[in-house]
Amino acid sequence: MSPAAATSSSRRVLLQRGASAFAAFAATPTFANSDKGYLTMSEYQALKQQALKDERLYGLFEALRTRAAQTSEFTTLADKDDLTGVSKLALAWDSTIRQQTLDEASKQLTGADKDAGAALSKKVLEDLKQLDKLAKEGNKAEVAGATATLKGHVLEFVALEPQRLQDKFGVGDL
Repeated sequence: MSPAAATSSSRRVLLQRGASAFAAFAATPTFANSDKGYLTMSEYQALKQQALKDERLYGLFEALRTRAAQTSEFTTLADKDDLTGVSKLALAWDSTIRQQTLDEASKQLTGADKDAGAALSKKVLEDLKQLDKLAKEGNKAEVAGATATLKGHVLEFVALEPQRLQDKFGVGDL
């Protein structure tokens, strides 16, 4: 093989490899969505910000899934005749889980889901007030029913998780 043929052959291989690498890069979702064939820094930053928002929102829904499973603690406390503990837990749930997690997730929803989330937040508040009332009345027999209602409302809220989050992160099951 002559030196000219070897140079031509190596150039061809180099160009083919470069074309393959470019094709793989161009097939990435963020790059492929751009009409002009590239992303500006502001577009890239917007994509990164949206990804961070989605991750935080998914974390809120994941926390609520976990908390729904933990509602049985109300019944456990009532079974141990710790009605003061039921009352304290109901107040703690309102100030932390409902206000900081559920309401925060609700604010980030859109359209009808946002309205449904706000309505479910009010239902969860009523459930917690009911648990507090039952504890103060000493009515431990009805705590289990109120706990089941609370868990149902939390799971209803979790069902409002946007589909894009489910597709991106998957769905945890209880």
